[in-house]
Amino acid sequence: MSNWQRAGITRWIQVRNWYSYVLLSGSILGASSSHAQVWPEIILDTPFGLGPGSTFGHALDLRGPLLAVGAPGLGLGSTWPGAVYLYDRYEGGIEAWGLVGTLAADNPYPGAGFGTQVHWHGDMLLVSAPYDIHPGTGLATGAVYVFRQDHPQAGEWGLHQVIHPAALADGLGFGDRLLVHEDLLVVHAPGHDEDPLDGQIGSGAFHIFQQAPDGSFHPQHVITGNYLVPDSMNLVRPRTTGWMTIAGDVFAYSSRSGIVNRLEKDALYDAQLLPATPTKIPLSDTLGIQCTILNFVAVAATENHLLLDLHPFCTVEASRVVAYELIGNDSLQQTAVLMPDTTLPLNEWFGWGADLDTYMDVAVVGVRGDENFIPNGHVEVFRPGAVPQQDWERIAYLVQSDPGYGDQFGRAVAIWDDVVSVGAPFHGPLDLGKVYIFRDPTSSVAERSDPQDGLLVHPNPISNATTHLRLAGSAPEQGSFDLHAMDGRCLERGTYSNGTIAWRTRSPGTYLLRVQEMDQRIEARTIRLIVHD
Repeated sequence: MSNWQRAGITRWIQVRNWYSYVLLSGSILGASSSHAQVWPEIILDTPFGLGPGSTFGHALDLRGPLLAVGAPGLGLGSTWPGAVYLYDRYEGGIEAWGLVGTLAADNPYPGAGFGTQVHWHGDMLLVSAPYDIHPGTGLATGAVYVFRQDHPQAGEWGLHQVIHPAALADGLGFGDRLLVHEDLLVVHAPGHDEDPLDGQIGSGAFHIFQQAPDGSFHPQHVITGNYLVPDSMNLVRPRTTGWMTIAGDVFAYSSRSGIVNRLEKDALYDAQLLPATPTKIPLSDTLGIQCTILNFVAVAATENHLLLDLHPFCTVEASRVVAYELIGNDSLQQTAVLMPDTTLPLNEWFGWGADLDTYMDVAVVGVRGDENFIPNGHVEVFRPGAVPQQDWERIAYLVQSDPGYGDQFGRAVAIWDDVVSVGAPFHGPLDLGKVYIFRDPTSSVAERSDPQDGLLVHPNPISNATTHLRLAGSAPEQGSFDLHAMDGRCLERGTYSNGTIAWRTRSPGTYLLRVQEMDQRIEARTIRLIVHD
């Protein structure tokens, strides 16, 4: 007998008939250019004690209710050693985004850039400091700090590991960019120079690490830029940009040669699997671009697509993001283009694609704006259209409520579920920086007082067992679900298959169960779930 039968849960649920309600909080700011909906905006309080040039919001990463904000101190003339601030969506109330922690290096070095990159990885947060001093040599090699939740005791974020590069050189820039995927860590070192005596700038390198069962990262090998970028449009030695991503079994990265190459992901584990030369990702002629010189910069991946940020080197063509559909695990087919909201002169979309982030199959494009002229930067949110092979649709156009020249709003973006966070690291005359939170109003729900709108179930009598609900009718076989307490806290998140949702046994009370179909174009549905005594 299955758990859901033992628990007496025999009701079949028609997902498409569930209710979805909007809960607005904060000031209403961002407007969607295509759907005319508004996205509530919340501005994070600037942490106390930030120094001039601290650039709060230079790096962002969202995972569930937690937001990590890097303040690396990269503003002009800054001596700020860098710090990372942790916020919880429900600390202090629903949508309160209260500060719950501050992370810093044990021996902070002014100008180390601690917080240049931040990445969640399970119960860990990785923080880069690309100008940090190596303790053994005194060289500014850079480092990556790994902090762990509930370490060494519950409720704390403790330092788990400091990762240093194997090759030591001043100005290595180790940690300029990071990629964390499954048990892989790839760290960019733009200052790597394979021939320091030839008078040319180095090509850069990727340092590969693999995570052990105890959570520590151990070095695998180093892939140098002269291999990664074998061809170049420039007269000087080609260089890596540090932009990289993994889509299926494809490791894609861009270079300052203006191209994007690919390797098989397995080659990151074993240097013996590296091909003779990397494979260039082709660009089809369906874009109709008039420029002959094109430059790819940012790269990112959704669940089903590889996204490449393209900047034509001419004033008549706007920047854009080219979407490749992932067919199988390693085949790419160019399918669509994400275009800016305008194709007017360059300063109207200056910095379009300054940063990219994705959640499921939703993409966020940061547009940092011109540093001296209007406009001041904005953020655009896209999802695949009704026909995936056509251009993606813009579902939001986000702007800040207090813009200023040179803020670089959109220099950093992060998305998770229904929340988009945006950094403006050079906000204010002292470049203190600021962070903004936007929430999709169509995906948030408020409790209804009518009890018959909920589903009544009984707790599973078996301790630590699993409760199952079967989705009936035309409900999809696969998707994701979130189980929330009524105060908004996310208690459990997971995926379902075969049309059955399973969650851990819960004590009696009222919960919110939200289901998102695999097809992200279909709106999520939410219902009250009442666990009876």
